[in-house]
Amino acid sequence: TLVIGDVATLHDINALQQLAGSDAPPLTVVIVNNSGGGIFNFLPIARHTDVISEFFNEPHSIDFAAACQAFGVAYSRCESAQEFEAAYGCSQASRTDGARVIEARVTPSHSENVSLHKEIGQAVANRIRLELLSQVRLGWSQSFGTNCDGSCTSTSFVLLHGWLGDKEDWADSASILCQQGHRVICVDLPGHGMAQVGAGKTQEAWEAAGLFNLAIVTEALADLFDRLHVEQAIIVGYSLGGRVAMSFASQHQSRVSGTVALSAHPGLKSFSDRQQRLLQDAALAERLNSCQTLELLSDFLQAWYKAPLWAGFSQRRPQVFKAMMRKRLLASVDLAALTLEGMSLGRQPDYWSVVSSGRFWYAYGALDQKFSSLGNEVKHLIQPQSTSPRGQAFTEHVLALPDAGHAIVEECPKAVAEFLNSITQHSNIQPARVFAPQSDMDLRICVATSEPLELALKAPLLLSRGDPMPR
Repeated sequence: TLVIGDVATLHDINALQQLAGSDAPPLTVVIVNNSGGGIFNFLPIARHTDVISEFFNEPHSIDFAAACQAFGVAYSRCESAQEFEAAYGCSQASRTDGARVIEARVTPSHSENVSLHKEIGQAVANRIRLELLSQVRLGWSQSFGTNCDGSCTSTSFVLLHGWLGDKEDWADSASILCQQGHRVICVDLPGHGMAQVGAGKTQEAWEAAGLFNLAIVTEALADLFDRLHVEQAIIVGYSLGGRVAMSFASQHQSRVSGTVALSAHPGLKSFSDRQQRLLQDAALAERLNSCQTLELLSDFLQAWYKAPLWAGFSQRRPQVFKAMMRKRLLASVDLAALTLEGMSLGRQPDYWSVVSSGRFWYAYGALDQKFSSLGNEVKHLIQPQSTSPRGQAFTEHVLALPDAGHAIVEECPKAVAEFLNSITQHSNIQPARVFAPQSDMDLRICVATSEPLELALKAPLLLSRGDPMPR
């Protein structure tokens, strides 16, 4: 079967001679006749109505029945889907009868055809989205403020961790925010913590590409907003989580009352920089994949945290660093590598428009030279639009945390929580109504699900050498 357009058929109409006679090949030619080059209506040139019709659509009034009769080729014309199904079925049933031409007349206009394709495309995209979302389940924990007892007004914070971290990284900051009366949701991103990706099996490369990327994580986060009945929230992300937060803010503006990026990059601006970052992350993922023992992973992490942006973290805050390392040693090497490549900064769209939106805040460690420079760039872009209760402009949309490197959530959780709480006090962000279970309510479990809990093999090794297990 050959499916061909009407204009393409006209350009090679003499080829019908090859289909004449009893020795012609058993070929069915389906001519899709939409009265010209309708495909050009899908292109930007369609906006120029003064030229598209005459020079691109190429309208015609060719009688294909007469052309087929002249060449001696069997012909049928279909005006509906039912007629086409019958004609095509007949041609396939009698394949020994030589060639046949079926003209399928397309009744929608060119503009109607474009609209129809968009509807079909959107339906396909929605189905793919649902299928991908069914493969990604974010881990999460939710806490309500100490003064939030039932239906009340409160600010919701959604907190996203960085690469190799999990929702527990936010424990100290989240506790302080709850004491201030806020609702706090901490999220495990794919490849981290209790998040689940796929059906528990090793993903093929094409599956990993579809599941470990900013677009699907953004949609999974929107799905979590729906399931937890979060109408609007301040979305906060550290490093990788900050990039997810900016992605969410760019795609779901109405659900974000404010975006806070902590030591996170809004996007590389040149193609060469993005390509270089992709190569760097691919090389790092390959190194990480080779760390299949606890000792090798420990060596990898020790080398990773010696990079300049950490500003001597292990020497400045040895106890905090040791506690963080115990958690990092529980990371899934394979999943962390997939996350690193799939959500690489080199693949990230440009989110600088989120930075200049007027509802954006940024914080970084003063000892982190790379993100200090980036913070200054962000500061020049931001035009504060909020005011304090006294009517004075609130200028701390960008905050440098002293004596801290890149890991500001681990190093100074109290300062981070105070920065976040100050946003609600000095901005025009309005608290939203939330519902928290009351202590004296009668609760009944209506639906329950059970899921297998996998314990990493490295966990018993941590126990055996005396290190306390992370929470």
